Amino acid sequence: MEQKERRKKKKVNPKDRSNFLSQFLFCWELPILLKSHMFTENNLYEAAKEHKATALGDKLKFFWIKEENCQKHPSLTRALLKAFGKEYLLLGIILLPFDVGVMLLQPYCMKKFLNCFAQQECVDGIEIYLVTLSIALANLLQVLYFHWFYLQFSSFGIKVRVACSSLIYRKCLHMKRQSFKTNSIGQVVNLFNDVNRFNDVFVVCHYLWIAPLKILITLYYINVVLGSSAFTGIPIIICFFFVQLVVSKLMFLRKSEAALKTDDRIRLINDVICGIQTVKMYTWETPFSKVVKAARRTEMKTLIQANFLSINNNTVRMYVTKIALFLCVLSAILTKVPLTPEYIFPLISIYENLNLITVLRFQLAVTSTTEAITSVARIQKFLLSGHKKAPLKHPSKSTDTCSPKSYQSSEPTVFGIHLNNVDVTFDTSTVLKNVTFSALPGDLVGLSGKSGSGKSIVLQVILEEIKAKGSIAVGGKISYASQEAWIFSASIKQNILFGEEEDEKKYLRVIRACALERDLSLFANGDQTLVGERGVMLSGGQKSRINLARAVYRDADIYLLDDPLAAVDASVAQHIFNECILGYLKDKCVVLVTHHLKYLRNVKKRYIINKGKVVEEASSENDFMESDEAIQEDFIKSHNLPPEIHESATTKYSTQQIYKKYWCSGNHWILPCLIFALLLLTHSLNSFIDMFIVFPIISNKTKSFYFFSLTLEHFLYVYASLIVLLFFLNHTLSMIFMKHCMSISKTLHNTLLDKILAVPIKFFNEHPSGRILNRFSQDVTRVDETVPFCLYEMVRSAFDALGIVIIVVILNYWLILPTLATIPFIYLSTWLFQPLNRNLRKLEGITKSPILTYVVTSLRGLPTIRAFNKQKLLIEEFESHQDTHSSTLYLFKSLFFTYTFWIDLICCIYSTIITFSFLTFNTETSVANIGLAVTQASISVGLVQYVMKTWSELSANLTSVERVLEYTELPQELDDGTFVPPPSWSQVGQIEFKSISMRYSPDKPLVLKNIEIKIHPREKIGIVGRTGAGKSSLVSTLFRLTHFEGQILMDNVDTKIVPLNVLRSKITIIPQDPILFVGPLRKNLDPFDEFSDSQVWSALEAFNLKALVANLPQSLQTLVDEGGSNFSVGQKQLLCLSRAMLKKTKIFVLDEATANVDLQADEAIQATIREKFKDCTILVIAHRLETVMDSDKVLVMDDGRVVEFGKPEELLINQDGIFSQAVQRRVEE
Repeated sequence: MEQKERRKKKKVNPKDRSNFLSQFLFCWELPILLKSHMFTENNLYEAAKEHKATALGDKLKFFWIKEENCQKHPSLTRALLKAFGKEYLLLGIILLPFDVGVMLLQPYCMKKFLNCFAQQECVDGIEIYLVTLSIALANLLQVLYFHWFYLQFSSFGIKVRVACSSLIYRKCLHMKRQSFKTNSIGQVVNLFNDVNRFNDVFVVCHYLWIAPLKILITLYYINVVLGSSAFTGIPIIICFFFVQLVVSKLMFLRKSEAALKTDDRIRLINDVICGIQTVKMYTWETPFSKVVKAARRTEMKTLIQANFLSINNNTVRMYVTKIALFLCVLSAILTKVPLTPEYIFPLISIYENLNLITVLRFQLAVTSTTEAITSVARIQKFLLSGHKKAPLKHPSKSTDTCSPKSYQSSEPTVFGIHLNNVDVTFDTSTVLKNVTFSALPGDLVGLSGKSGSGKSIVLQVILEEIKAKGSIAVGGKISYASQEAWIFSASIKQNILFGEEEDEKKYLRVIRACALERDLSLFANGDQTLVGERGVMLSGGQKSRINLARAVYRDADIYLLDDPLAAVDASVAQHIFNECILGYLKDKCVVLVTHHLKYLRNVKKRYIINKGKVVEEASSENDFMESDEAIQEDFIKSHNLPPEIHESATTKYSTQQIYKKYWCSGNHWILPCLIFALLLLTHSLNSFIDMFIVFPIISNKTKSFYFFSLTLEHFLYVYASLIVLLFFLNHTLSMIFMKHCMSISKTLHNTLLDKILAVPIKFFNEHPSGRILNRFSQDVTRVDETVPFCLYEMVRSAFDALGIVIIVVILNYWLILPTLATIPFIYLSTWLFQPLNRNLRKLEGITKSPILTYVVTSLRGLPTIRAFNKQKLLIEEFESHQDTHSSTLYLFKSLFFTYTFWIDLICCIYSTIITFSFLTFNTETSVANIGLAVTQASISVGLVQYVMKTWSELSANLTSVERVLEYTELPQELDDGTFVPPPSWSQVGQIEFKSISMRYSPDKPLVLKNIEIKIHPREKIGIVGRTGAGKSSLVSTLFRLTHFEGQILMDNVDTKIVPLNVLRSKITIIPQDPILFVGPLRKNLDPFDEFSDSQVWSALEAFNLKALVANLPQSLQTLVDEGGSNFSVGQKQLLCLSRAMLKKTKIFVLDEATANVDLQADEAIQATIREKFKDCTILVIAHRLETVMDSDKVLVMDDGRVVEFGKPEELLINQDGIFSQAVQRRVEE
């Protein structure tokens, strides 16, 4: 489906060209970082070999199929463990000795170092230098292994995400009609956001078992090195360890609940985007906005609870070490253990390490794992929907386990189609009963019946899209043209070829047979014209013919054509029937579903569906005979086919602007001020407590601490009080901070929603739905969850780092020199990295959008995809999108860890300089202060890197904020109407077009040229014209969907001065493509409960739908499936007519609204319209001459001009007129 130019061969990933040492020391990334080269989709590298989607998808698919076939209760977790578990476990086992070794080596060397100063025996000897060097090497070892392992874990997470995404997509290609009852498109899209959790969970997941093991090792180490008094703080660590387990369980429940509510919100937004034209024309923007915002409020309640639990759980580490240390000091004082520097500071080092492991990393591990478990459970539930055993193929022998559709038959040599005693049941109601149907090679078989009788269901049974009982035998290759044309975002040519080899002669024959020659001649780019998502650039007739051309171009034995003549006018239909069906397909087995029964005169067999039964030759032709001569359908955009607009990876706002816009999006200016004050107070107190710990050490020599005179007893009271105060301030700060961030999230989402609903309709034609949905799903999720935590951690850690610098400088003011020398290196690294960091994060979001768009497009065309056996092709293209995204994400991760590696290396050098400075410079600094300085410097090695890491993560995730902000500043529909007419306005129904001219963009030609017509009240106007005549363009000016020159007067009021919502509320339209939303049927008819049940039933009865709805299992409360798939196209059009009838306006527009119903239904609809809307002004764009023959006047358009306008009988007098000639051709027939 993709354009070949979009899949150009990319450069080999530099990781695949590098050796182990280059990867371990992050060397291959340095040239990219130093050049600060900005990336776009066109200059990305190809995905690394280990991240190739095809291999990963095949691998997981193999183990998942084994689960489905061999296990009573298949488990996705078990399949993932079998596929990737050994590799991940091996990495964890290698990590353990490094992690434990560094944790134990640092306090041991610290004790030795301070012992030398305390005893004054080895200060000038070689031993002190060796001990100091050991401290530096321990820090260096931590820097070397930490970043490499974390990058490996991130890479592993990418592999799991890619494999799961591939598995989900392959399952999507197997989804049948019934599956959409439980899995909406919005829910499936959200699954592709769920897999993003795998990107980071494996970075910390090993600490679920490493943390408890390290606690046990530390217990033994403390006993050997420091004595039993140092045990006292361990219970606090263990206590918080178990508290976090409980809190994490609560978070898991809240996250699971929030995920379900996010699904509901995304589904609603997807419905709005897909039905945006209906939403705008019915002025439903505000009501739908309220519905989505209500869903958002429900989601936010649960999300706020989860975030509050998470941030408070994360805040614990600010004081847990201090509580543990307080208990150890208390125990030491009570047991008369000397409080020496070599006792206190190694103890601090040990407990800081335990705090880092058990409180930070273990907490992140638990939180991330619970979220990942939620995602796995949701994915597993989806994979098991409609579960049945699948054939098992080894990944090395097959690129795809979903094989082409094979039709089973008791007779292997059967050819054609043979249905015998087939029953079709939906829920508890029987739709078709005892169906017997056959079509042999060379047969042209017609299938007809009233709207909703089950014609399309017969084809779905043949395609095995619907389960049925009875004998079904199909032999031969099938091609299929669906009733609702499936058009994907590509060129017209690519839509027709659909992966088939191009044969130019054959292609031109198909174009001619499907009457597409004239249409292609109207396009500047011919068949290379991009049609946009869902074919938004095309008319209904053109979409139908392209859809038919795709089916005809495919070499097949059986052609199933589902009403391909409904959306085209009679002359085109006649051409298609003669040239395509009778000509091009004359030797094929063709099943033609149609309402145009005049074409069934030439079929070999004719089946009629009536009341659930299929009868051969059951009805006479005259029972349904219709006359359908008309003028060709309109193509409203034939002069203006804008190509799809691609997202730019360049940033629109500076970092400072984004921070400002984000922070100022909250509703209360007082909260930011209070947050800043609390930050200063809290971290000042934290630094003071760090310095205050030296008092019990120096109390042996003096009873004062700076300006305070204290005893040890007073010290304990003050220390405990300070910790309690720190506890209170920390949790107050975290709660206020999160409240403000949630207020920002709410504001940004609601502003985004309001702005999207108010953009011109042209925006939705130029931007794929996946790109828009990505703003509401992935980007909003990051704004909700990731940005607040990154911002909080960055600010908190930055204050901690500043506190360390202040403490070190206070202890020895000469140390300000290496501090100042370090800053330029850190600044330079940041200056090089941050632009690239934001560029790649934004590009990651851009490369994610096509994945979602591709999924949504595929889900809409599943029957066609399966009928054409194109699953393999689509999987290859989907995995190509995945490879592009993985390449971007891995490059982002690699450069990120390269940056933090070199930052840590700089800090390691800084810490080494501080440690050696106490040996080089002869100062009178006390051993306690030396211990404090060296301890703080060692902490800075990880802390400064953590500050820069969280800052980089924040900067990267702020691209989601930027992407949301970009959409909040989109140009809005021009609505400069200031005159609000009285409620009685438009009750007359007079419309006057004065000198109306219109073009779709300034550089395009006019599509309407000086239109001058007057429509009197209560007139019914039939509008006809050839392709590109401007019929629908004329209607679009009535709704002010596009800018135009001239005046349109409704009841003598210029529509340009009337607000859009007022204008559109006074007009009712039935568009050609009927739109139904997921939810109860009654909500589709009356979305906002404005009418009583009796009014709704009356509207249904007017269009002969009362019996149909009454017989549904839940009547008006029957749930409408995704896209209204549980109703036929004709039934959906009738439901839309019923919905329109409830609106009760004086101006009524039907844009080919009866194209998909049979003649009897059309006649009944026209009779109802004449009766129910006799006091209304009606504009009808129609194919059938009968539809417009009873009009008061007929408007004939050509090339954007009015060529004929008058009563039908008057127009017939002019034998050279377009209308008269069309009628004459019908009479001759």
